[in-house]
Amino acid sequence: MAGEVKNEEIKDDLSSAIESAIFVFIGILISSFSGLAERITIARFLDPGLYGDVNIALAILNLSSMIALFGLAQGVPRYMSRYDKIEDMRGVWFTGLVFSLLISGVVMMLFLHDIELFTSNLMDTENAKGLLGLFLLSLPFFVGMRIGIGGIRGFENTVYRTYVKDIIYPIGRIILLMFFLFLGMNILAVGYAYLIACILGFIFAHILLNRLMPLYGDVNYESVELIKFSLPLVFASLLFQLLVKTDTIMLGYFVDSYEVGLYSAAYPISNMMILILSAFGFIFLPMTSRLDSEDKTENIDSIYKMTTKWIVVFTFPLFVTIITVPGQILHLLFGSNFTAASTALIIITVGFFARAIGGRNHEVLAAIGLQKYVLYSSFVAFIVNILLNIILIPQLGIEGAAFASGTSFVLLNFVMVAVLSIKKGIYPVSQTMKRTIITLTVLVLIPVFAFTHLFTMKIFAPLYIGIISSVLTVAVVVLFNCLEENDIILVEVFESKTGLKIPFIRSFIP
Repeated sequence: MAGEVKNEEIKDDLSSAIESAIFVFIGILISSFSGLAERITIARFLDPGLYGDVNIALAILNLSSMIALFGLAQGVPRYMSRYDKIEDMRGVWFTGLVFSLLISGVVMMLFLHDIELFTSNLMDTENAKGLLGLFLLSLPFFVGMRIGIGGIRGFENTVYRTYVKDIIYPIGRIILLMFFLFLGMNILAVGYAYLIACILGFIFAHILLNRLMPLYGDVNYESVELIKFSLPLVFASLLFQLLVKTDTIMLGYFVDSYEVGLYSAAYPISNMMILILSAFGFIFLPMTSRLDSEDKTENIDSIYKMTTKWIVVFTFPLFVTIITVPGQILHLLFGSNFTAASTALIIITVGFFARAIGGRNHEVLAAIGLQKYVLYSSFVAFIVNILLNIILIPQLGIEGAAFASGTSFVLLNFVMVAVLSIKKGIYPVSQTMKRTIITLTVLVLIPVFAFTHLFTMKIFAPLYIGIISSVLTVAVVVLFNCLEENDIILVEVFESKTGLKIPFIRSFIP
């Protein structure tokens, strides 16, 4: 009986995870297209110099927010999900909000005090001071919005998160931007759009959070434990951002701008490999934290294994497409001048696929109180990345940078997975997943790779290779014993969302 109850609990959590991932994935697509539209609008209305200053101001805002959030964007949902009493949950949210707003206020004042120093050295336009000032005024509202979303995350509510993070904030930003540009406000239009959008995001995040938990009432403060938990995540986040940016910076030092441009085209394509991985991230932290507070380590292990398998299977067609026709992808998206980055694209893609195989290891470590190992892992990967870049870029150029990046991501995930395995006996790769990866490699990757090298591939090859890889992946998973009992959840979610029945696939599930 106990075993049946546990299996039902696992199935319920897996069902919640897949439904959340679908919703988050749709939200990511909406916000990504909105962000692209925003960049295009700014580039169309402003000259390259102004566009460059906007990106510098955005970089300062992103760095400032990372410091001001102090890891609380992860800490708040982690602790809220562990409590049952509203007073405790409200205390976590309130502590996170007040502390992050205080830090954001200090950071904002420090930047505003020396704003002339930043604008004179980093920016060129006459309105640069006004633009940066508006972005800095946005900081407390942006941070407050993120804490509000963290509170929503603590309730494992994907719908409200998507409303704020992927619809109200980005779409509101682009509408405001176009309105202010229409009024002839030039570069300041961007600053005002961000400021008002952050205010709206902050307000709506807390209106929606108030629906889940009354924001006014008795509070049990959790300041010391919450800050202690969040502190390592601040430095881990900073190190991870440096890890991502180090290749480009060091390429700029060792080689010319042409190669930097090639690498900058390859990197975001590879980054698409973690779209599915990212979609599972929102609910994974609070869900795992809740299970850990109930001492359900076996449930965590089962859910971690199952979701990682789904991430790998859903990511595999894109992996095959990028690996087999990298030149055509670069040509299609950026033009024929960028096909020289093909080898670098393949190398980075392998590194990002390793992240997919590791699953949501970062969230699992944080949820079960091993967040310091996220910091240690990030530090090791960062140091290795720097050393490899110093050694390889002078010899191999962008391929050296790609190898350094790919190796660092593999190492980062290996260390985090090793810690989980040693400390808690939690491991992302099941026997079924091992069989799935081997079978997909032999029956999908190798044949498609051979096909693309035996025949001449045209510029639109990525489109039909992607379709072929997707069909083959589904067929192989279904027909070659790669399904297991809990895969029925995917079928049930698909059938409930589409109204279509797929009894053929059901018949292959044990």
